[in-house]
Amino acid sequence: MNEYNELLNGSFCLSRVGNEIPESPAIEIIDYEEGVSANKTAKDAMLFFVMEGAINATYGFAENRLIEANHFFLIPPLASYNFSFTKNTKLYCCHMTEEIFLCRKDKPELLSEVCERMKLVDQDSDLFTVESNSNIINVLNSSSANIKLGLQWPDYQRTIIQELQILISAYYSDEDLAHLFHSIFKGDIVFKAIVLQNRNKLSTVEEFAAAVHLNRNSFRKRFTDIFGINPSDWIISNRAEQVINELKKDKPIANIVHNCSFSSYPNFVRFCRNFLQNTPAALRKQIRSMENPDVYKFLKQK
Repeated sequence: MNEYNELLNGSFCLSRVGNEIPESPAIEIIDYEEGVSANKTAKDAMLFFVMEGAINATYGFAENRLIEANHFFLIPPLASYNFSFTKNTKLYCCHMTEEIFLCRKDKPELLSEVCERMKLVDQDSDLFTVESNSNIINVLNSSSANIKLGLQWPDYQRTIIQELQILISAYYSDEDLAHLFHSIFKGDIVFKAIVLQNRNKLSTVEEFAAAVHLNRNSFRKRFTDIFGINPSDWIISNRAEQVINELKKDKPIANIVHNCSFSSYPNFVRFCRNFLQNTPAALRKQIRSMENPDVYKFLKQK
């Protein structure tokens, strides 16, 4: 009852205890002072909203593009970019790490399918900016205040990104959205780089598909076209190679289970039996007797 009265009296404040900023937050709110610059590489798709001030942005074919307050734009994964600031500027950045849907009143549609349908996938990279409407500005302002108060929880941040995604889908045309987001779907080099970057972090086709913002079927087709192998087979052989490399070392099996991202020891043993045709202990003995163990020699025994 006392806590409820505090809320009514307006004296309630979120405690920061246990609400530390996540190691990889979904939302970052960054203040830049006049005269500074930022030269970085995007680790994933980054949707930037300019809340205050302005940016001179260089990315792709855009050089020193002026982007003023109340506009937003996207930088694709692994892209290099440079921002310089001629006035104090506040940026609100959303890390888009999941599949992007157009949220309509009927069935949601993957944004990648819209881009393909509109023949925008292979356009040259450029900075396409969109003006923020009042609904988006309200969400940015309220969520910024909440995050400042201590709402650092990942679930809250993902919910805000979903809300922004719904608003963008509702208030902007398919053409605007395709131009805004097309760069994260274009180019085999970016696709291949993201897959290889996550080869020891992800373990299912669904996880890899989400990393490149494609559905399972689109991912399978594109992966096979680029790598010349079914993604399921590639994932198995890649994980088997990681296991063999770990078994070479003088490490406890429990450490190998963790390092190779198996959920449990029984799952690790099951993988070894199913795909490497032996128990971990027998495999370790076999591997150590070989000068240059080749993962494919083990896989071909199946």
